[in-house]
Amino acid sequence: MSLAAQPERHGAEHRGTSTLCVRSRVHAPLALVFTVMLVGCARFGFDPSVTSTDGADPSADVAGVAMDGGLDGSSSDHAQEAAAWDLLQASPSSWRFEWLEAGDEAGFVSTIRRVGGGPVGALSFSADVSWLSAQVATPGGTEASIEVHANSTGLAAGEHQGQLVVSAAGASPTRITVELRVVALPHVHVGMSAEGCPHLNALGQQITACDYAGTTAVVAATAAISTGGARILIHDDGGQIAHYVGCVSLPAMSWIGAAEGVPAERVLLECGSGRSGAIQLTGDGSRVERLSIFVAVDGGAAISAWNIDVDAATEPPTSGISAGHLIENVRAFAVVERVDSNGIKGSVYLGAQSTVRNCYFSGFFQENIGLRAAHGSRVINNSFVTFEGEPFRVDAQGVRGLIFANNVVVSPAAMGGDLMQASAETEALSVVDNVFEGVGAPVVGLEANTTGHVISGNHLGLASLESPLSPRILADANYPAGTVIPGEGRSLDGVSLAGRHDILPGAFQERSAHSGRRMVVRVGESCGAASCDFTPTDANELQRAVWSVWPGGVVEVYPAAGAYAGQAIIAWPLTLRGMGTDPAQVVLDFAPEPSWWQLGKLWDRLSATLAVQGGISSVTIENLTVVAGQNSIGLWVEDCVDGLHHVTRLRVLSTVGGATHKHGMLLGDGVLAQDTLISGDFASCVRFGPRPFDTRAPGRSTSSLVNLSCQLATIVSPPEAAFDVGNVLDALFINVAVEADAPIALFRAQRRSAGDTGITASDPPLSFRVEGLTMRGVGTTFDGFDDASGTYTLVRLQTVAAGAPFFAADGSMVTGSLAIDAGVNPATIDSSLKAGVSVNGVSRSDRLVDHGAFEQGL
Repeated sequence: MSLAAQPERHGAEHRGTSTLCVRSRVHAPLALVFTVMLVGCARFGFDPSVTSTDGADPSADVAGVAMDGGLDGSSSDHAQEAAAWDLLQASPSSWRFEWLEAGDEAGFVSTIRRVGGGPVGALSFSADVSWLSAQVATPGGTEASIEVHANSTGLAAGEHQGQLVVSAAGASPTRITVELRVVALPHVHVGMSAEGCPHLNALGQQITACDYAGTTAVVAATAAISTGGARILIHDDGGQIAHYVGCVSLPAMSWIGAAEGVPAERVLLECGSGRSGAIQLTGDGSRVERLSIFVAVDGGAAISAWNIDVDAATEPPTSGISAGHLIENVRAFAVVERVDSNGIKGSVYLGAQSTVRNCYFSGFFQENIGLRAAHGSRVINNSFVTFEGEPFRVDAQGVRGLIFANNVVVSPAAMGGDLMQASAETEALSVVDNVFEGVGAPVVGLEANTTGHVISGNHLGLASLESPLSPRILADANYPAGTVIPGEGRSLDGVSLAGRHDILPGAFQERSAHSGRRMVVRVGESCGAASCDFTPTDANELQRAVWSVWPGGVVEVYPAAGAYAGQAIIAWPLTLRGMGTDPAQVVLDFAPEPSWWQLGKLWDRLSATLAVQGGISSVTIENLTVVAGQNSIGLWVEDCVDGLHHVTRLRVLSTVGGATHKHGMLLGDGVLAQDTLISGDFASCVRFGPRPFDTRAPGRSTSSLVNLSCQLATIVSPPEAAFDVGNVLDALFINVAVEADAPIALFRAQRRSAGDTGITASDPPLSFRVEGLTMRGVGTTFDGFDDASGTYTLVRLQTVAAGAPFFAADGSMVTGSLAIDAGVNPATIDSSLKAGVSVNGVSRSDRLVDHGAFEQGL
């Protein structure tokens, strides 16, 4: 057997990659190509990995090949001669930890083979130093895996070396050499208050004093770190979530994370203006562990090793990318955009020789992961769940020696996009044992005739996960354990993974209690014959429910004694249904409760009780009461990309007094609102065409209103118009009833806030049709445009005189109202429409139809 190695250097001195072509002198070529990588960053003791291009066991048929060139300095050309002896071999047989703080423990996995003597048998270990130890990780026949540990407790700063001897009965032992460099970092304690950092000082005394305190303390602490690095220990707020604000620049050789004993979910760092990232890794060799990150508007990425503005970069820079990082046990969430204007980019932008493991990235990240510069890096055992209306993407163009393994990647809001974009320059790419949902192909862009890549063991299709919000593997799921890349570190739920080959994909190892994907989620005090998944006592129960059901599922909300805690953002197709006989029995209030989401201002971007994110297909919201908060919107529905969003049998109300409200509903393109009452002190009942800023034109909207009642009252300030219709196209207004207590415009072309103050608005409606409308309190039909500004058809309009019968207090029509029996069957206007069922539960089939949301007549 001959063996040739072709080394390739990638950056730091502690790293190397070799491609070994193994051929037999007797038989035909084995057609195996092995990439032997000291993957990750040796300074952190990351495990080496050996992978084969055909997905086979990389240890098969290569007895006598050792990563360090063979036993006792022998050349691996002597593999056949070595096979004649009964001896143990270790691979790797040497390792160096380049960065270990006193008191840290690090480890790696080594494979032990028995050459010429059958099964490995029972192994024993001895070391010439006290800080080195080992244990069997995976016993086997002719091969076993062991975990080698180095514990630097009590070691002085500087260089240390030790040898571990591995023995088995009847075989010559093998030796593993371990070197480590211990560094002494200053510890910096950060808390919310000056005495909020319980810890032991250098003398072993219990103290509570913080080095930095307050909401901006993390930023202040990292800004003061010297070039030698530091360990930033972040404390919670007396057992509650500590909410730190600001985007962090972390110097080289630094560590940042929750203090000992503090759960990661109780340390929250919010970044809203860091175009590079919430945590920007400005120098090599840093660690980010056990931390929660909330990326807000213009926050860039969650973690970035690119020291540039990622919003402005179309290509990774040739310099200024740091390397050698470990990112572990991080939870990161990106807030929702407002009509494509949040400025949030990818979850991680990675440099070379780095590892991201056992992390959970979710929410509205847009560009997902930037890995073009991640040469020799690894992304392993993470869960990525993107709520964006575009598929998850990984940029791997031109990267060398990247491993992407044992991850869960789910895009519930978008299906079918190719996951990883590679290129002809991409080398030694490993994409193995991942679970992908919403992905067309794992990798595209590789040349067909290139070798050295491993794309195997990936599961495509519906993922056996509990829900998008809780991406734990289902209790009855049968995913094969990852065999190419063994586990490392601890899972996000605290399970030790070091050296294990029986691990589940993703950041969580504890299985879900559920045995099926959650397609129906129930919210209530009592949910009929079934149990409730969430109750009104749960924090933000409505938001949790709509993110816990899979696309196409149903969230059932049952009647309760009080209102449910809105707000909620709907990010993929589903049905949100009130389960009462009347919409008044299920009330969703503008009332976010204290939580991780609220501290990170999840709902501030939209300021609506219910919001449907743009870029997704059909959502149905029905049989509910939605209460808008002060200076907010009741229901915000952005553009539908396929079919229609349906809003039916809704009551949209405003809270009482204190401040004005914005709009009852804000409707993007492709929405049908039918059988709906809007009542309160809103500026308008419906505004068409969401826009990120009032300086821009409203978005194009083809939405329609059928059997809608609009009641506008003056509590703080008078209403402005019944309907804002700038830029609408072919909108329908059928069987509508409008009443205001002050003169208003029926239709208004909403103006831009800059350069649009004249009599005629810059964005008049293009076309709409009114078929049956009863009104009182309307001073003018058009505001900001006239009947020559577009194509408008208004048929069967009628005005109710002051004092004449019209609306009752509950929004229904009183006896004698002109709106009773004055409408038409909407199907006669548009064949796709149906008569529907009124808010008070009356079917309009085969009867004279009233204007508005209620049916009173015969």
